[in-house]
Parts: sequence; C-alpha cells; structure tokens
Amino acid sequence: MKTQAPFPMTRDSLSWLRSVRSDSLASDRKVNVGIDSADTKQFLVPVDCDERSKRLVRWAYCFARRFGAELILVHVYDEKSYAPAHTTPWQLHDLNEGLREAAKARLSQFQRELCDEGIRIAEGIVKPGYVIDEVPCAAKELGVDLIITSTHQYSFLRHMMVGSKAEGILHAAPCPVLVIPEFA
Repeated sequence: MKTQAPFPMTRDSLSWLRSVRSDSLASDRKVNVGIDSADTKQFLVPVDCDERSKRLVRWAYCFARRFGAELILVHVYDEKSYAPAHTTPWQLHDLNEGLREAAKARLSQFQRELCDEGIRIAEGIVKPGYVIDEVPCAAKELGVDLIITSTHQYSFLRHMMVGSKAEGILHAAPCPVLVIPEFA
C-alpha cells in the first residue's frame, strides 16, 4: 500500500515548504526551539557597527521580542600591544585610549541609529581584544542566555585559510549560539 506524502509533491515543493515555514514563524503559535521564554533574559549580539551589523541586530531584536529578552551589544576593537621602536609606553597608552574612545563613540552612534528605528538595546559594551576571545568572555561575565552572531559567506578556501569568527565563538561560548547567515 502506497502512503501519500504529508505535503504536495510538485516541482514547487520547495516554495511551498518556505511558505509553510514563514507562516509558522509569523503566527502567534509557540515555536519550540529549546529556549524557555520564562528563563531567557538576555541575548548578546557582537557588532562591528556597520550595515551588516544593523541587519543582524534587526533580526536579533525580532527574535528577542518573541522570547521577551533584551539585547546587549558588544563591540570588540583591536588594542595595540606593539608599536614602532621610537614609541614610548605613554604614547602607546594614549593610542589605546584613543582607540577605546573611538570605539565607544562608534557604538553609541550605532545605538542611536537603532533607537531611531525603534530597536531598544539594553546595554552596549566595548571591549579591547580579539572577537573570538572577548565575545565568549563577555557572555560568561554577563551570564547571557544566547549569543546571536552572523557569518560572512566566505568561500571554502578562504574559510579554510582564515577561519571563521562565528565558528570560533561557537566553540568557545559558555551558552548556546545562534549563527545567522549574512544575507538572511
């Protein structure tokens, strides 16, 4: 006896599946993704303060609203640990202070732009260092429930040569990580 497929088997099945998925996400039904909305309080979103980061934050904000969570942004900048031979330690300190102030100003401006769009951000954090190290560290310090990050759609060769920051965060994170494709 032949059983019938649970959905129409036509050449448009992929578009049908996409419409079903979008309908289920758009509805008010609870979607079980393994996160209890009663316990979830904070989502951490690493940002570069560029247009790509805005798309990620917009997506993360919609996701956070669905679970009643607040967003915390973290912006990691490169701190200089070396300088030319003629640079004094005080000059290096001043350079790093300038980088810190510039990063704070960039994040503040980014938050204002998001606020103008109606996106509420609970907190913005600026940290010196490397993204793969500092984002999991910030997640642990803050006790966040989820990290939402994006990935650049690099080619296989570049991914093998350079690696992925999202993958590094995923392996070092103390909590679940949701990775969103860049063009989602």
